Amino acid sequence: MQDIARATAASWRPGQPLDIQAAMCRAAGRIALHTLLGATDEATSALLTERLAALSREMTTKPLYGKAARAERPARRLQQAFTGLRTPLARCITARLDAPHPTTHHLSALLTDAGPAAGSALDGEEVCDEAVMMLTAATVTTASVMSWALYTLARHPLAEEKVLKDLAQPGDPPPPAPATARPATPCGS
Repeated sequence: MQDIARATAASWRPGQPLDIQAAMCRAAGRIALHTLLGATDEATSALLTERLAALSREMTTKPLYGKAARAERPARRLQQAFTGLRTPLARCITARLDAPHPTTHHLSALLTDAGPAAGSALDGEEVCDEAVMMLTAATVTTASVMSWALYTLARHPLAEEKVLKDLAQPGDPPPPAPATARPATPCGS
């Protein structure tokens, strides 16, 4: 988690606008994917991270009630984002189901209940459905909390400065001065 958090923060540039919710969806998604699946090759990790972030953003922006919730376009985008994640995720899960050696990641608990040798308590499709649910739950909630925390820190420069000092590692350069410009309001409001 620390490596992903540091890499995420290191990619930000002072003065450059940033969609913090999208950035937090990618960071939280990458952490959730690594926790659930274990190590994957970089291309697969990048693809799944982007697809999970896209699904998470769609889930947080789709209206839940009223005329807008019944509109075809948002529902179609949500379905496309779901399929966009589920298809490559299913390939990863199938590869792990077919692996000859036991796994050590969190998905292994679901996999031990899956497949023909285990008596098929869960089949591959069910394992994939469970994985999508776990990943989106972890990503959406974590990204929202992290986004709100960063927004709140940006509104309180003294608290931001204290957090930066507390996070500094021995030998790190001093933290930058907190921004004095008013931060953007959340949700574009």
